[in-house]
Amino acid sequence: SGGVHRWWKAALIDWLAPRPGLHLLDLAGGTGDIAFRVLERTARRAGAPAEVVVCDVNPAMLEVGRDRALDQRRGGQGGDVAPGRTQSICARISRHFGQTG
Repeated sequence: SGGVHRWWKAALIDWLAPRPGLHLLDLAGGTGDIAFRVLERTARRAGAPAEVVVCDVNPAMLEVGRDRALDQRRGGQGGDVAPGRTQSICARISRHFGQTG
């Protein structure tokens, strides 16, 4: 990608302008790159922490993101990881839009 993915992700976070207390549902969130950027941006500001739920049809991608979140939490920066809750939310969204899986 020649680094273009870094540019559009940074541009997206600038456009979202996430604030503390934000609740975000990241559909097709993969390994959580956008979620981590949102959490990093909001952690710099005073207020309630942001909450991000990442959904993806690929369980392996979610596992990578979960492991990454757990690793960061050890350093005091990661959030809660609730795979069952995320899978339940994703299942409900998939049913709503007629997807299976």
